[in-house]
Amino acid sequence: MKQFIIAILLTCMSAGAQVQKLSQLSSGKFIDSAVIMEEEGDDVFGYCLLYEKDRQSREVFQLEYVVLDKNLNKLTSISLVQAAFKTWMARTYTELSFVKKIGNRLIISVNDQLQNVNAYDLISDFNYRYINLNLDDFTFSKEYKFESFTKKEFEYKAGYKMNFEDFWDLQKLTKTNSQYLLAFATPEYNPKAAAISNPLNFDFRRQKSVKRFAILNRDLKEVWAKDINTDGKTACKYEYLDSDPNILLLKKVTMIKKEGLETKSVVAYDIKTGELLGEAKFNDKIYDINLSRATVTKDKIYFFMNAYDQKEKSKGYMQLTYSRQPFTEVNRVQMLWKNLTPAIPGTTEFGKLDDGTTLLAQDFIVTPKGNVLLVLEAYSIKTPVTFGNNPKVFAELKNMYLVEFDQQGNIAYNKTIEKDNTVQVPNGLSIIGMRNYGYFDYKYDQKLNKNGDFALYYRINDREGSRRAVTKKPLWTLGIISNVDGQYGEEKLPLYGENLKIYPSLAKNGYVRLLEVNEKTDEAEMRLEKINY
Repeated sequence: MKQFIIAILLTCMSAGAQVQKLSQLSSGKFIDSAVIMEEEGDDVFGYCLLYEKDRQSREVFQLEYVVLDKNLNKLTSISLVQAAFKTWMARTYTELSFVKKIGNRLIISVNDQLQNVNAYDLISDFNYRYINLNLDDFTFSKEYKFESFTKKEFEYKAGYKMNFEDFWDLQKLTKTNSQYLLAFATPEYNPKAAAISNPLNFDFRRQKSVKRFAILNRDLKEVWAKDINTDGKTACKYEYLDSDPNILLLKKVTMIKKEGLETKSVVAYDIKTGELLGEAKFNDKIYDINLSRATVTKDKIYFFMNAYDQKEKSKGYMQLTYSRQPFTEVNRVQMLWKNLTPAIPGTTEFGKLDDGTTLLAQDFIVTPKGNVLLVLEAYSIKTPVTFGNNPKVFAELKNMYLVEFDQQGNIAYNKTIEKDNTVQVPNGLSIIGMRNYGYFDYKYDQKLNKNGDFALYYRINDREGSRRAVTKKPLWTLGIISNVDGQYGEEKLPLYGENLKIYPSLAKNGYVRLLEVNEKTDEAEMRLEKINY
């Protein structure tokens, strides 16, 4: 489950909520879920739930896939005998990678994952395998894997023993926001054992030995392909960045002094034909900039950059806007820390606040007007507390700030959301890792319609209700900020109770999905709450 757990205790059940008890869908153990988007990505099609059943041997068991529509009604399910990699060296578990709808077909991907990932792990997710579901007659395919750009079907029996050769050279399929899939070739330098002094450098060496990528149709037939890294001097790590039905963006990642990775350019292709549309090379006369993320809209592409001074200190962010045809820069907006003082008084030029906390961008949201809403959260890392040989690290999560910039760099809107939470984080996890793994209070944003209206979701610690109720059961709140027809609105969904963890996630337009898991019984239910935008 990739969404961050809201450590709360039960939700107020609204009278009109749509509810599905997960134990009634399968006799197996619920282990994961994934959202299925419509092909154009403007609404939710449904959900895929994954259960583990009937373990036949240490590595062989049944996985049951249950598919729901967007109203939580069951469409179909299937149980398949599959295998996962197990080793005494590390604990692993199985999870859903993605579920992609292309026409009348669902492509469902699962992988194995290391239980405790740290900076020295060369791989965290692996052993990618897939099944297809025909939405017309609800028939499923056999499990298959992808290697050397070839589809290979698999079947397993009790006692099967998986080894490195079974998954080491497998290719990972990546879903795009189109009717296609993306696959990179297996690295040519891919040793199973090597003397490694610098894991980051070793992995970069592997990735820059990838010589080819291809766009595939739903039958995994090649639509077009490109050779990459043909020159060893300029070889780099290519990664999927973003796409839509017409364009594909790939990051070109380089290494800095064998200590870190940065993206200094992005290559754009016509996703249907493979035509090279251009390359965005990121530089600035004053600041050292590298890519944070990108957003593709109907007429433009927005690149959001981290900005640093010559001493590698953060100066804030920048927005680079590109036209699609021709693929060229048409605007640049500074969203530096010094530009935020009218909205966030006391902000220093390095993103510090008067209370000692530091600002970090959680999201960049392009509004229907073409402005950019910068979502910031203030944090501080407390001194580790040591219990025996197990140091515990805590992060204090303070206020969240919304600052909207127009395309001239002026502040068009700002809002401060007061809060104060403390969370425990894994020892050694970086601040960016905290954001990527969902430890901050900000959760996600969601487009509400084709007009670009949106809502964003976050955790807040308001205490509400009677004094007796608050005293007996600590209450948390899911905060919701919406932008509809250019107007901002705010709503709070109270969450409280006993022994539950709740995972908020995408739902059909106008709703939020809440997955509730009882920590004592492992019982889980999924429900939809209507939001008044």
